[in-house]
Amino acid sequence: MEWKAGVDVFHQAENRVGDLEKDVLPNDVYQVMSEQEKVSAYDAEFVALARVLGVKLATFDGKLLQWFPDVAMKPLEIVNLKEE
Repeated sequence: MEWKAGVDVFHQAENRVGDLEKDVLPNDVYQVMSEQEKVSAYDAEFVALARVLGVKLATFDGKLLQWFPDVAMKPLEIVNLKEE
């Protein structure tokens, strides 16, 4: 793919999801980190985002599954929830 075509595809994708953007506030991330001191800031942002959006976080990360059972689930478990 040439550079210009790649940029065009990127802008099209950005326009489609622009309204779906959601900011995670630092306090949301700090809350997650205060619950589990060993979680990385990177992972804490995803946990916080899942909570803000009210959705499950699909992950194979055993630590996240253990530490945050309120939001973290294996992808297949989430699929099975949809089928019930």
